[in-house]
Formats: sequence, structure tokens, C-alpha cells
Amino acid sequence: LISLEKIIKHYELTKSFIKVFYTTMNLDLSISADYSKTNKTALVKHFVSNKKNNYINQPPTEPQLWVKNISKILNYVSTIEKRGGKVVFIRFPTDKGHWKLDEEFYPRSLYWDKIKGVSTVHFKDIKGVGKIDLPDSSHMDAKDTVKFTKLLFDYLLEHDYFKH
Repeated sequence: LISLEKIIKHYELTKSFIKVFYTTMNLDLSISADYSKTNKTALVKHFVSNKKNNYINQPPTEPQLWVKNISKILNYVSTIEKRGGKVVFIRFPTDKGHWKLDEEFYPRSLYWDKIKGVSTVHFKDIKGVGKIDLPDSSHMDAKDTVKFTKLLFDYLLEHDYFKH
């Protein structure tokens, strides 16, 4: 949130008002982003740099321990499914250097592909998702969310994820 005090200080320094922020929180608490209001190049640089620093400062869990930790989560999955729910782990898209870092520090073959006992979907397996631009390297513009959701649901239906 932008306080009145912050607006006044900004105006005193720049003789301009703070630009409209590019994200909006919706009534359902989801957040939509309009990247046309941003410097996308700067955002990518920021997000990718932060991701790299995160991975360097907090090295990945060893693959064997990661798989063991996932097995602990399966108790929760089992509880949900016993109550009639369906659980699917979904790996959402990243790109523009972010995906390269993800693969460098958490290679899909050593982490994601080792998940057993629960349904999974990786964005690389969904046709058409690679054509959706991720303006900051890990988030979609609000204008693309319906397209992504349709691609995801079509994939889930095509691969019988909704059958019990």
C-alpha cells in the first residue's frame, strides 16, 4: 500500500505522482498483473538476479533428502484423497534465465521427475505453454491467465487427471 506520507514525500522530491502499480489484488485475493505498466527488462533482471542469489545463499536440498521430504507430504495427499479430493502437483512456468537457473540448481531429472505417489504436471509437458510470455521470468500477464488455465485444463482432461 502507498501511504499519503509516501505520496507527499515522492511529490516533494520529484514533482510527480507515484506511477500506478502494475499489480491488482482481486476480491478472491488473487493478484493480477498488467506488465504494460512496467519496465519488463528491469523486472527480468531483478527476478533472475534474486533467484540466483537465493539459490547461491540457500543451496538446494540434496536430491535424496528432497525425495524423502516429498514422501512425508504424501500423508497429506492420502488424507485429501480419502475424503474424495484429487491432488495434482503442478510445476508452473519460468523462463528468461529463471528456468536456466531452476535447471542448474534443481534439475528436473533429479527432483521433479522423482516425485512418486501423487499426480504431477510439469509446464514443459503442456503443449502451447511455452508460447505464453512471462514478462518478469516467472509470472504471467493478466491477459494470458485464461489461456494458460485452458491449456492446463485441456492437458488434465486429456490425461485423465480428473478420474478417481
